[in-house]
Amino acid sequence: MGVAALVLGIIGMVLALTLILFWFARLPALVGVVLGVLGLRLCRRGAATTRGTALAGVILGVLALLVSGAVATFVGMAVYQSVQAERAEEQRRAADEKARRLTFGQSYTTADGLRSTVAKPETRVPRPNAVPAESGVQAVVAVVTVVNTTAEPRTMHPGLLYLKGPHGDAEDLYEGFGSHMSIDGTLKPGEQLAGHRTFALRPADFGQVQVAFVPDRATLQPVRWTGTL
Repeated sequence: MGVAALVLGIIGMVLALTLILFWFARLPALVGVVLGVLGLRLCRRGAATTRGTALAGVILGVLALLVSGAVATFVGMAVYQSVQAERAEEQRRAADEKARRLTFGQSYTTADGLRSTVAKPETRVPRPNAVPAESGVQAVVAVVTVVNTTAEPRTMHPGLLYLKGPHGDAEDLYEGFGSHMSIDGTLKPGEQLAGHRTFALRPADFGQVQVAFVPDRATLQPVRWTGTL
């Protein structure tokens, strides 16, 4: 019994020190403690002479149980913290996504201090050389203004604006040079830069529209402004 207690105590200790198999350490450790206690009782009655071996098995078994419990607590806390961190990140993403949905005229500031604003798009009659040249099509000009609110220069190159109507994305309206101007350049502290894009909006597409703009190339997460035309 003393030898069995020592062997089981060693097995339990080895298992307890691993982050994967520590759950299996309790059974051999507990059996080792029981066998070690029985072996000590036999030694006290003079029926055995392996007192040292049985005592070592009891000590190792108890230590394996304690270490297994400590490792289980550590792993449990790590899992709990990971779950809490994931929930916090999900809440942050949800809050950021909500903050990125605005109405025309409102502003959104990125983490690197760039504030972007889209005013309500202007609607007008297309120029004679506009493409597509369809009857009833209106020219809609969406303008975004970006301001550097930091004390450091910021480089902008996120691309163009996008307009989505009730029936999907609106087509570009080409009226020659100047129909489109993307945000591209370096903004000094406090400096602002404006870009615009002209869209063709058919009569059936008027109503609730959405203008999207990507202010941050690192995340590629668009900011959306919604309103009625």
